[in-house]
Amino acid sequence: MSDVHQLHRIATTLEELRDIAKQSLDDWRRSRPQLATHFAITVTQGDTSMAPQKAAGINTLDITINPNGTATAAIVFEDANNNPTTNIPAGVAVPTWVASDAVPGPSVQQLTPSADGRSCVIKVVLPTPPPSPLPTGLTVSATIASGLDQQTAPETEVSQGMDVIPAPPGVAAKFALALSEP
Repeated sequence: MSDVHQLHRIATTLEELRDIAKQSLDDWRRSRPQLATHFAITVTQGDTSMAPQKAAGINTLDITINPNGTATAAIVFEDANNNPTTNIPAGVAVPTWVASDAVPGPSVQQLTPSADGRSCVIKVVLPTPPPSPLPTGLTVSATIASGLDQQTAPETEVSQGMDVIPAPPGVAAKFALALSEP
C-alpha cells in the first residue's frame, strides 16, 4: 500500500475518532443536570393548570389559589432548555417580592415571603369600607438580583392577574383572590 493510501486511512480514522469523541462529550453534557439559568412562575387553580403558553425566554410566576382565599406564589427554577431543575447554583440571591399595587399604595395585597424567598403567600387586605368595584388584575413580581447560571442582570417575572372577589361560603375572610379571566 502506498504512503498516500496509508495517510488517507489514518486521516479517515482520526476524523471518525473525533466524531465519536464529540458525540460522547455531547452525550455526557446532556446527561449532567444543568444549572438553573432563570426561573418561572406558572399559574394553577386547584389541579387545573392555567399556565399561559411560554415563548422562549418569556416566563410567568406559579400562583395557587388556596381554599382559605389566599394565594401562594412559587418560583420554579429552569435550565437553559426551559426544563424545571433543582440544580440551583450556590449563591443565588434571595428573591424579592413586590405587589403590583404597592406604588402609590396602599396595597390590598399583603405579601409574606418564605424564609428562602422561593414562595410567597398573598392575602387580601381591604380598607373599610371596601372599594367599589373590587380590585382586578392584581399581580405580584419576583426579582432575583444575581447568582443564576449565566445571569448578567436582575431577572424579574410577573404573575398572571388576580381579582379580589367576595369570599365563597366557608372562608373566614370577607374577600378572596381568584385568577383573572384571560
